[in-house]
Amino acid sequence: MTDDTDNINDVREYEYDPRMIFSLFTGDKYKYFQGREAIKRLKEECDVLAKGTFIGVVISSCTSLLSLVTVPATFVGLAGATVTLEYLIRVRRLCSVAEMLLDGFNDEIIVTLRVKTNSSVIDILARMPDKRIFALMVRSNQDISVKWNQERQQFYITKKGKNPKKCDSLTKTIDELNTLTDLRQERHPLMGNSYAERNAPIIKAIVLAKEAHIASSNSPDQWTDFGLAKVLKIRTTSVTYVVEYDNLVNFMSLPKKSS
Repeated sequence: MTDDTDNINDVREYEYDPRMIFSLFTGDKYKYFQGREAIKRLKEECDVLAKGTFIGVVISSCTSLLSLVTVPATFVGLAGATVTLEYLIRVRRLCSVAEMLLDGFNDEIIVTLRVKTNSSVIDILARMPDKRIFALMVRSNQDISVKWNQERQQFYITKKGKNPKKCDSLTKTIDELNTLTDLRQERHPLMGNSYAERNAPIIKAIVLAKEAHIASSNSPDQWTDFGLAKVLKIRTTSVTYVVEYDNLVNFMSLPKKSS
């Protein structure tokens, strides 16, 4: 975390949220591991889970995992937590995307992982050198195509050889991204200290993991060029983009100005 955190006087520990990731939990609502340090902790957690923890088995004596936690006192009752396959996939997926961003931008961006709002958790908050902020939610571990129905304001997914079906969880992700207004209202340090920083544009996007892709059958007027990528633009009460994994760095890059 940057020195901005030191300017906050009202620092309180808060309870562990099951939507968080063990190794990224600090016990302080204003403090987050960032950049390479966060990735290092994610990789350590992946190693612990891969070497010593059976998926679906209760963690009763996994001291190696608990040693990754900065404030173990807040983890009373954590021994009863269950590590599922979904959890392990989430850790690895987040690590992969964060590392790709830092590599793609030569560590010139500030990447914060699993940012907690009042009612949700944002996977990645990335502040660019030009002060733009990207709020990213990484979704899907399956080989699916994603389509947006503007009239119904609903995502549909299609698996190979199957009929399309509604995906409420993906649609709900739009609402989760909108909870970032919580952080602005409480002037959270991650939103910046100056008026200009706190009011910098926040670009919200759903990032499809490697196996998923945007359906080519989406309406032509839903596609747009953003940065150096062609992405899906979702219009609800706000604007959210849908980006494929391989296009994320291009999406966040600024087009070169013509001379």
